[in-house]
Amino acid sequence: MGESHGRVCGLVEGLTDEQALEAVRRVYERVGLGDGAMVLAVHRDTFRDDGRVKLHVHAARAAVNPTTLRAYNHHQLNTRIDRAARAVELEMGLFHDRGLAVVDRNDDGTAFVRDSTVPERIAWRRENREERLIALERARYADNAVREGSFERYAEARVEPRLRQTLQR
Repeated sequence: MGESHGRVCGLVEGLTDEQALEAVRRVYERVGLGDGAMVLAVHRDTFRDDGRVKLHVHAARAAVNPTTLRAYNHHQLNTRIDRAARAVELEMGLFHDRGLAVVDRNDDGTAFVRDSTVPERIAWRRENREERLIALERARYADNAVREGSFERYAEARVEPRLRQTLQR
């Protein structure tokens, strides 16, 4: 029996596959899951809104410790992995991703890892939703521009009905 995780250590462009794999290995070591069988795959198949490649690592690992033959402790696993990922990002000088744990700074500028708050996560979801809607609208416009060839037809078909509906409320 195994488990699969799509973990992203805030990985930056220019990172080699070996460096990305090392970052993920360090994360799993920190949470006590580094000694089991694990398959890691580096992907560069998704893109950010600005067109840059989003490097991420998928991990599939054994759910049982090979030495003790007992199941690993999965209590708050995602939170533990996020905390470890932020710590590894600090160690390796990587971009700090957002998640269940975040990197913050003390008054003296010292970086530390803390759990994110529920309001922060809600705000991030809203940001992500807005970004997805904007990307979707851009894709619709680009598709329409190829087919129809004019902004006027796009505005009549997509923008005008939504404006009317909003004004009628």
